[in-house]
Amino acid sequence: YKKGWTNNPFWVLRELIMNQDWGLRSIERRINVDNSSFYTLAQYCDERVPTIDGALMPRYTFNEVVQQQTKIKDYINYVAGSVHTSLREMNGVYYPFMDKPNKPKFFVTPEMIQQTNFQYSSADLESKYNSVRVTFLNADNNYAQDRRTIVDNDSINKYGVIPFEFQAIGCTNVTEAIRQAV
Repeated sequence: YKKGWTNNPFWVLRELIMNQDWGLRSIERRINVDNSSFYTLAQYCDERVPTIDGALMPRYTFNEVVQQQTKIKDYINYVAGSVHTSLREMNGVYYPFMDKPNKPKFFVTPEMIQQTNFQYSSADLESKYNSVRVTFLNADNNYAQDRRTIVDNDSINKYGVIPFEFQAIGCTNVTEAIRQAV
């Protein structure tokens, strides 16, 4: 691995865990990370996706200035959460698990179910958010706080407004903020 500046969330996370001077490893000397998992997810974050204006940019970035003292484990979870990731420690090794789209492994049809009392369940359409407001620091506006709202008008017409608001941690780009809101 090459040392250098990065805004890739998984390389930031790896350094927060492994740095022997100020990271978690300065407290817990015997910990490690699963480098292959971090590398795979770092590549996923670096994958170029289209912006609003058609240019390409990395899928996820993390750009934040630490302005107050925070416990290292809390900050690690904060950064991981910014990219829909949880970290699990098993036998001293930290593994990242990211909630991201995956190809289905197999499809289940009613003919495949042999259990007689099997019940299907799904989210109620009336409880799915249809108006999502994301707050972020906009680099194009001198890092001032900015907001974007994404709406599903068909759902709003049918079920009324079901709002949800969140802050895109470490996000400084309009396109990335909107992508996180969708």
